[in-house]
Amino acid sequence: MSWHQRNAKYDTLTSNIQNYIESFFADLETTTNTLQPLVKDTCSQASAQLTSSAAFSLNVRAFLLVKDGIAFCSSATGSMNTPLQQLVPVLDMTKDIDMDLQPGTPMMPNKPAILIWYRNHSLQNSGVFCHPEC
Repeated sequence: MSWHQRNAKYDTLTSNIQNYIESFFADLETTTNTLQPLVKDTCSQASAQLTSSAAFSLNVRAFLLVKDGIAFCSSATGSMNTPLQQLVPVLDMTKDIDMDLQPGTPMMPNKPAILIWYRNHSLQNSGVFCHPEC
């Protein structure tokens, strides 16, 4: 294989990876936008849709609903009452979207994690927190 052919294949691979990542994050944002109204509900009211959304979203480990800075509902574990800043101190809840890369989580300490925050524009310190599968 010539240098030119190899270079063309790497360019194609790079383009395919870029398209996949762009599509993945666009789909993830679309899903979290549909979950934003659930922030106003209780966990018992929201849990069925939250769990279903996580189950049918490719490569999503969990969605968490956050109201007034408190993660109150998880698609993985159900009802909870944990400050988001305790879970991910570096996330900025004032940003529309914020992201952090972690070397692991308490449940899976040796598996890298991407953690993404999507702010709810109607409620202060509220939104959807997402933990995609890496």
